[in-house]
Amino acid sequence: MNVPQTLCCLVGCLAFLMSGCGGERGSTVTRQQLTSTDPAVRYRAAEELSINQSIEATRLLIAALSDTDRGVRIRAAESLGRRKAKEATAALIAALRDPEMGVRAQAAGALGEIGAEAAVRPLVALLEDSLAKKPKGPYTTWEWGQDVDAAAFALKQMTGEGFAFDTSKWEKWLAEAKTEMKNR
Repeated sequence: MNVPQTLCCLVGCLAFLMSGCGGERGSTVTRQQLTSTDPAVRYRAAEELSINQSIEATRLLIAALSDTDRGVRIRAAESLGRRKAKEATAALIAALRDPEMGVRAQAAGALGEIGAEAAVRPLVALLEDSLAKKPKGPYTTWEWGQDVDAAAFALKQMTGEGFAFDTSKWEKWLAEAKTEMKNR
């Protein structure tokens, strides 16, 4: 890399940090953005927080899981998964009960990324609940099933087991895993 390219990269990094995407200033700017009345601003703030590794950013993203806008909740869950924020496990498990399928799906995906053992039973419960509500007749994944697909994938990521949508196999696996934990 020559001197102008290096200088350009340094200026770009400095501009990035000063823009509110990093450090303490980033948390302050994004905190203000997350309280905006405009959902698009809150959505973008949740997205930007995925690269800010501060504890404050994690707290803000956990709070954003309760936003009134489904897009912000989806982006917050995705950002927490991207950060592999283990401290968000309980909040993401709670998000598995969100009324919006996209939020449930993204929370399941985030839990898979984090690899939180505490999420296995709630993910199996999500599978069971969603499969019980499966509509009859033709449907698309966008109408039904995003959360089921995400839960099955997260379970495979976390356990290595490929039971997909077979909840009876997941229940058996959970019972055996519980017995193994007691015997340790």
